[in-house]
Amino acid sequence: MKQHITIEQLKELSKKQKKRLQNWWVPVEGDHFITQDLRSDIVGDIYIYSLRDDWNESIEPNNKSYPLLSIGQMIEFIGDDWTRSLENCKGYVNTTPDELCDALWDMIKQLLNETTHN
Repeated sequence: MKQHITIEQLKELSKKQKKRLQNWWVPVEGDHFITQDLRSDIVGDIYIYSLRDDWNESIEPNNKSYPLLSIGQMIEFIGDDWTRSLENCKGYVNTTPDELCDALWDMIKQLLNETTHN
């Protein structure tokens, strides 16, 4: 089952939506993220945030980093009424486990278009 959004899905966001996503995201250990390349929009390797000192590949998220949200993070972002919201989102009433991540991502994109969000 798909657990995280993809880099391609992250590229669907406008600059304004990306900024809102960054403002909401508080990195915690285990988060998957990418960092914007200076020469282009969003490219590069996927990193996993770690607080371990002995991990040589550890990279700290910064203001050019974007999360590859997990299913759990998307449910947290949407809030308590996520199941009802899912039913109203693009006809995902009978969403299979493999489609759940994409259905939640569609809802996140809609919420990021709103002017305010928790």
